Amino acid sequence: MDVDALAREAAESVSIDGPQIRTSPSAGGLLYVHVPTWLWISGDWWKAYTATASTGRVSATVTAKPVSVSWSTGDGATITCDGPGTAWTPGSDDGASDCQHTYRKATDPADGKSIPLSATVTMEVTWTSSIGLGGTLEPIDRTATVQVAVGEIQAIETE
Repeated sequence: MDVDALAREAAESVSIDGPQIRTSPSAGGLLYVHVPTWLWISGDWWKAYTATASTGRVSATVTAKPVSVSWSTGDGATITCDGPGTAWTPGSDDGASDCQHTYRKATDPADGKSIPLSATVTMEVTWTSSIGLGGTLEPIDRTATVQVAVGEIQAIETE
């Protein structure tokens, strides 16, 4: 019995959709030039995933656990964050985010232009077996992309 092969079979059967991207300001509206955009992965998604494969009385269980996320911001920047990022909540201090990006150039939402914001989560994979063996497998990556528009906020001097 090749328990390593059984562990790889279990890893291939782990069902993990792409990460759920969240931003503040919300990616569903506009992001803004010179306003830090908070980036995070939904806490409902950022969890350990498991799967088991068996043959006869031997089983192998894999656990895929997210450890980092690499953001491609659509404007040429790439940011890597350890962990899911901090979810924005009303009243949060501007500096409380551990994962953010500041856009320097607006897109033109009036022309329907947007840019892709992608998150690739790297997950470490470990396994155990019913016969006392275990180890690590190659990491798993999962990617999701949303289209975002970046606008400007105009200031008006009143004096």
